Amino acid sequence: MPETVDYEYERLEPIPASYGYAGIVLSVAFFQTLNQTVLRVGSPKAVGRDNYWKWRNTVVSWMHALIVGVWDITWYFLPFPIMHISSCE
Repeated sequence: MPETVDYEYERLEPIPASYGYAGIVLSVAFFQTLNQTVLRVGSPKAVGRDNYWKWRNTVVSWMHALIVGVWDITWYFLPFPIMHISSCE
């Protein structure tokens, strides 16, 4: 008979799917708002009218990279409790 292993993460309560849906909706709303804000503020004069879409795309991409980078570094130094599994025998 196979031996069962009790991992700490198996004892955690499941996260409701509504949290995931809310995260998706809030992310889409945030980046759409950011995109519209960059559209209203405008681009530097050096960009020109033909490459304006590149400027908007670059600014939104930078913001995304900043958020993801901060999130990654934060959770590298302050990991979830699941990352502190004491034994995986």
